Amino acid sequence: MPVKRQIRASELLLDIRNGMTNARLMEKYGVSAQGLLHVFRLLIEANLAEKGELDSRVNEQVRQSRRCYPVISTMYVIDLKNSASRGYVQDLSEQAVQVIGIPATVGDARSLQLHSTTFQGDFGCLVEARCVQADTEPQTGRPIANFEITRITEKSLDNLRALIQSTTFCDLE
Repeated sequence: MPVKRQIRASELLLDIRNGMTNARLMEKYGVSAQGLLHVFRLLIEANLAEKGELDSRVNEQVRQSRRCYPVISTMYVIDLKNSASRGYVQDLSEQAVQVIGIPATVGDARSLQLHSTTFQGDFGCLVEARCVQADTEPQTGRPIANFEITRITEKSLDNLRALIQSTTFCDLE
């Protein structure tokens, strides 16, 4: 079981407001990139920080993960809470997925099923995810949301890796 760290919110907020980088925050407080995203979310949920105050930090943290982009629009997503709600993958990593077409608000927990037309038969990748950013695409008005992957099984992780490798090109590490 992972060790839970106690971080004084007042000290963390002071460091954030004094411009400490995410990398330095992770080092000082002994948290991973995922842990830092979780702490940011807790600060917002506790009304200790405004969403707008942490948006750029969340984006920076999510973007520091190796990102992959679909070669063509072959990847789609189904929101299992609402099977009629389908979207398309725009950005993908082992830590996060950006989806166009599924409405969400920051903090929403979702069960998302990722599919690819490249694979046949029994293929799918089920992830538990939490919305860390939500907006509307300016050109089309469609919803666009960034989801942090919070839970994934080993089999789904293997499938996700295969999906990323076969249907995307990725940033250099």
